[in-house]
Amino acid sequence: MSNLNITIKYSRYLNSISFLPKIGCYFIGDFSAAVNLMQAHNRDKKRVVVLDFSMVIHCYSTGMLPIIATVNRLFNQGYQFEIQMPGNPSLASLFIRTNWAHFLCPDHYPLVMGVEKHLHTRNFKNNEDINRLTLDFMDLILRTMVVPKDIISGLEWSIYEICDNVINHANTPFGGFIESIIFPKEARVGFTIADGGNGILNSMIGQFPGLIKSTDAIERALEFGVTGTGEKGRGNGMAGTKQITVMSGGSIDIISGAGRLYVTPGGLVKKEQGPDFFFQGTNVSGGILMNKEFSIGKAIFVYGKAAQPDDLIVFSHEDPDEDAYVLKIKNEATGVGTRVAGKQMYTKVINLLSKNPDYGLRIDWSGIEVISHSFADEFIARLYDLKGKLWFDQHVKHLHIAPLVTKLLSYAIVLRKEVKITGSMINADMN
Repeated sequence: MSNLNITIKYSRYLNSISFLPKIGCYFIGDFSAAVNLMQAHNRDKKRVVVLDFSMVIHCYSTGMLPIIATVNRLFNQGYQFEIQMPGNPSLASLFIRTNWAHFLCPDHYPLVMGVEKHLHTRNFKNNEDINRLTLDFMDLILRTMVVPKDIISGLEWSIYEICDNVINHANTPFGGFIESIIFPKEARVGFTIADGGNGILNSMIGQFPGLIKSTDAIERALEFGVTGTGEKGRGNGMAGTKQITVMSGGSIDIISGAGRLYVTPGGLVKKEQGPDFFFQGTNVSGGILMNKEFSIGKAIFVYGKAAQPDDLIVFSHEDPDEDAYVLKIKNEATGVGTRVAGKQMYTKVINLLSKNPDYGLRIDWSGIEVISHSFADEFIARLYDLKGKLWFDQHVKHLHIAPLVTKLLSYAIVLRKEVKITGSMINADMN
C-alpha cells in the first residue's frame, strides 16, 4: 500500500502519525491505514509513537473519538504514545478542555472535570458509568435550552442505548468514549460514541454468516429486533436511535470496519472502503433537532409495538411520596450567584414540568445561606411571573430555606412585578 494516497500519514523515520488541517469522521479510514503502517514497522513496540497535531486547524469530536478509541486499544497491546499539540493556542486549549489530550496521553495531561460537561469526553466501562454520564448530560440539556418533552425521551434513549451496545457487544476492556455537544442557537444536540472493539460486522457474523460487507452489517443493525446475540427483545438500540435522529430532522452517521452509513430525512448513503482503511471498532455520531412535532412513540418499537420509555433524568427528580419534582439547589452545578445560573435553573424547571405539567415543585435550599438577586430574578421571580400567583402558591414549596433567602426571593418577585408595571405605563404614555 502506498503511503502517498492517504491524508493522515505515518513516518517510519520519525515513528509519527501526522494529521492535516481538518479532523472529522471522514478521515477515520485514513487514520486506520496510518495505524496499520505503524504496526507493520513498529513490531517491538519499544519506540514511542508521536501523534502530530501541530498542523491541525479544525477538529471535531466525530473524528477525535475514534482516534482516542484506537489509541486506547493500542495502549492495551503495549504501544506507547505522546502527542504534539496543535500550533493554534485556542485549539490546543480545546484539546485539554475536552479531555482529548488526556485520553491520548494520560501521563502528561490530567483528566478535566467541571461545568462544561458538553465539552468533556467521557470514558465508560459499565452500567454505572452509563447511568452517571446520561444523567449529567441530560441535566446539562435541561438547564441549557427548552426541550420538547418527547425529545427529552429520545435523547436519553439514544445516549443510553448506544453506550449499552458498546458494553454488551464491543468486547473491549477499556469500554467506550462519548462526547455530547449542545448548539442552543441551532436548537440541536450532537453526540459521538466510539469504541475500539469488535466492530458491527464481527459482532453480527455469528448470527448472520452470509454478511460480507461492513455496510451490509450496519444496515442490518439498523433494523428493529436484529442483534448479534440472537436474544429476543433486544436489538432495538441502534434502530431506535436511527429513527429518533432522523424523525427529529437530524441525522446519524455510523462508521464500523470498512463501512460507513449516513442517514438523513432525505435518505441513506453508504460507502465501503478497501481493507487497508478498516476501522477496528464502531463510531456513531448523531444529531437531534428540537422538533416539537417529534413523537417518541412513533420512533421506537419493542416487540413490534410503539414504546414510551421512562426518563432517567425525570425519575431522578421525582418525589417518592407525591406527584412533585424535587430540586436540591446545593447539588446543582450552576451555583446561586449569577444570572446565567438562574436562567439555567428556570429552563430546567420548564423542561421538567413539560413532562408532567400537573406536578408540584419542591425546592430544597439546604446549605444555602445567601443568593444573588440576579439568580433569584431569573429563576424564581421569572417562574412566578410566568405561572402566576395562584399556580405558584399551589405548586411550589420551599424546603429548609434560610430567612435571608426568603427575603431575597420575595424582593425579586416584587421588583420584577414593579418593573413590568412601570414598563406597561411607559408604553401607554408613549401611545
